[in-house]
Amino acid sequence: MIIKTITHYFPKINDRSNKMKFLFIAFVAIIYSNFAFTQNLPSYVPTDSLAAWWPLDGNGVDLSGNSHNASINYPSQNYPVASSNRFGVSNSACFFDGVDDHLEVPHHIDFNNLPLTISFWIKADGYVNGAKIIDKYCCATWNGWNIQFGSINGIPNSWEYAYFTSTCNGLFQSYCNPIEFPVSNGFDNTWHNYVFVIDTTGGKVYRDAQLIFQQPWFINGGGDPTPIIYPVATELPVTIGADGAFDGGRFHGSLDDIGIWKRALNESEILQLYGSSDDFCINHIKVFNDYDNDCLLEGNYMGINNMLLSINSGQMVLMTNQFGEANVCDLNLQDGDYQVELITNNTSWDPSCSPTGSISIINGVQDSTLLFGLVDVSPCPVPDISIICPTIRRCSEHTWPIYVKACNLFGGTAVFENAYVLVHLDEGIIVDPATTPPFTMVGDLYRFEIGNINPGQCVTIIINANFSCDLELGETLCMEATLYPVPDCTQNNTPPPGPCQLPWDHSSLSVEGWCDELADSIYFIVTNSGEAMDCSSEVRVYLDNVLYDTYTIQLSAESDTTFAFPSTEGTWILQADQHPLHPGNSQPNDHVEGCGDEPGGDGDDDDGDGDTEDDDEWTPGMADNLPCGDQSPFVDVFCGEVVGSFDPNDKKGFPDGVGESHEIQPNLQMQYLIRFQNTGTAEAYNIIIRDTLDSDLDITSVVSGVSSHNHTFNIYGQRILQWTFNNIMLPDSGTNEEASHGFVTFTVNQQPDLLDGSVINNTAAIYFDFNDPIITNTTVHTINCCIFTTDGSANQQYSDSELNVRIFPNPSENIIHLSLYSVNQENTHIRITDLLGRVLLNEAKELISGNNTISYNISDYAPGVYLIHLGNGKEQQVFKVVKE
Repeated sequence: MIIKTITHYFPKINDRSNKMKFLFIAFVAIIYSNFAFTQNLPSYVPTDSLAAWWPLDGNGVDLSGNSHNASINYPSQNYPVASSNRFGVSNSACFFDGVDDHLEVPHHIDFNNLPLTISFWIKADGYVNGAKIIDKYCCATWNGWNIQFGSINGIPNSWEYAYFTSTCNGLFQSYCNPIEFPVSNGFDNTWHNYVFVIDTTGGKVYRDAQLIFQQPWFINGGGDPTPIIYPVATELPVTIGADGAFDGGRFHGSLDDIGIWKRALNESEILQLYGSSDDFCINHIKVFNDYDNDCLLEGNYMGINNMLLSINSGQMVLMTNQFGEANVCDLNLQDGDYQVELITNNTSWDPSCSPTGSISIINGVQDSTLLFGLVDVSPCPVPDISIICPTIRRCSEHTWPIYVKACNLFGGTAVFENAYVLVHLDEGIIVDPATTPPFTMVGDLYRFEIGNINPGQCVTIIINANFSCDLELGETLCMEATLYPVPDCTQNNTPPPGPCQLPWDHSSLSVEGWCDELADSIYFIVTNSGEAMDCSSEVRVYLDNVLYDTYTIQLSAESDTTFAFPSTEGTWILQADQHPLHPGNSQPNDHVEGCGDEPGGDGDDDDGDGDTEDDDEWTPGMADNLPCGDQSPFVDVFCGEVVGSFDPNDKKGFPDGVGESHEIQPNLQMQYLIRFQNTGTAEAYNIIIRDTLDSDLDITSVVSGVSSHNHTFNIYGQRILQWTFNNIMLPDSGTNEEASHGFVTFTVNQQPDLLDGSVINNTAAIYFDFNDPIITNTTVHTINCCIFTTDGSANQQYSDSELNVRIFPNPSENIIHLSLYSVNQENTHIRITDLLGRVLLNEAKELISGNNTISYNISDYAPGVYLIHLGNGKEQQVFKVVKE
């Protein structure tokens, strides 16, 4: 295995000097990454060969994606860092005081080679002879370039000049003797746009989109019409607002929107830069770490990324970029007033001032910058883990990757220390240790050491595995990842409503199921690996999505209990409740499907009726119909079917839901998987996935999960989720089928307490380069609070059953009647439970052959839905009744 070390440095949390660094080392298959939420460039900025774009919105951030960020040196606080731009929008340009202000960008070859275009907006309100606007020039070696103001005959405000030279030739100057070009009223205290275009033929200067000067290259003042163009060799930084070589030539005034391109812009593009009218959209909502807790944006502030902003109660949404900034460019807002709310759900941040504010759009322009300050009163990480295997194919010639992603989300305000991950894989999954990152075995668990995880950082573990040839098509395999340790600050110490109101007893339950074909039985063992349980917990058993039975357990320390059921066709699931304050409050569960059977039956006439079609059948995919019980951010479970062929560009929601309408319970967390494949005939350079979220899903709870490739993620507009894969270089399936696939995942909560019958639809669009989008299938989920009954009906007749039941009136305020017709005289077990499985009535009744009526008074029950369980030792039926 080739091991490559990757070094990442991250600034110390809450260290304003950012001088303390964290050092991380990663193996190549464990990928440390900071999410890159790249701010969209203004639409008027040409992106082809763009080397750098500094909007100068009070900082030196480069929005080109090339990370040519500038440091800011403002030791004097006589003037603010930020100033108003050419549209009068505050905090949207940089003011230089002419004394000790400048920006400095580290040297890069992008700034040395020709052709080159430099553009900037300038408002000079004070004259300094030789004031440098932008500089990368070393006069001692006659090499480099700069743009500066000067004077003629001692008269300021009338001239400017530029140097663009190599050692033996020059443009606009000969060595240090400038070729000057006039600027009428250059210091008129108004905004102007300058563009310098330099190529192998010479250079041009544009002022406000008008060509004002051009000059061919020359040698020593001229004489050679075809000089050799030597490259710029200086490794000095690019300095804005001062002379980089001698720390002089300070500029006094404001600068905005500086761009450098590695090509010559054409006049149409130059006109576009000058005529730009949507600058108001850029970064005029700022979310920042308010160190002083005074609601003021000061000095070299730290922006907070990945924060969600709601406009007019969620009609529109925005997400801050990596610099804590957001814009309204893509929202196309009409003139008017808009309410903006900063969403701090699922974060460790607290507002230092009001989390709501307002903006006004007047003549298409945002009138002012809106600031939101946050403080970390109680520093705490915000952990999240996800696991997935997008394709499970048995008996393959190559391994298939299982992806695990452990994160400390951007909402965190503290380092997640000494993290590690435990992974459990079902039988039939065979790990290839040679191509998987180092791990240790803890029983049947794979342990991966992670180390410290900073806020906004994720670690991806890729486990390469084969899938056994003995697996059946349609068989479900599950995998679980758990993130440890659980920080104390993430614990909830307030029990939810319910029978157990005691503190967490440090019990911890797990479930394992298996099929014993020799004993013709199915077994589940529930193990408490922690301390003794102070409260009892409910255990629910489902057979083919029908609630088969419920039980109560209370286990001592490090003990277990076993449940046994007859080996019948179908999918059995046992689910147990942890203590309500157990970290994450997950619901461990396991499934056993097709015990002794094959999908669709084994072809034997097991009941002797001469018909083999319905004997020993089990339906694949049942295990995914129910929730996996992984609501905890520390736990993620993925269950997938063994497949043959599949749609390469599709979308799937988990849980899958019951029946054709995919019925699920309310208040569940949803997980979505979007898969894509390049089935074209050429490599795909860039891929974009867009997903417009259904209004019944809570957009403030969205978490982008594990994915196949590096990407940027954004939430914007009318509930749009967007994943952007720049330079993914995804091969086509004909060239490399194995590498032509990709995927993204995300989790999202339902809106609270959705009504029965609510339908959640979701569709994604996948864009490959400039092609029309591929539209995935639409996932459908229908809300039914009582789906885990026979069919959700309280008045169900079973013609083939020995026990036929009718319940009336339903709904009822006080008395309900059970009309039961029994074929034989027999004992019937009757239980009434609430939706949490709590037993409210439990008794046995002797039924006579024929009609029987049993009445119950439910007037003391709280209004809501209850389940009536009936069993006669041969079959189990569950019915829904509504108490008004």
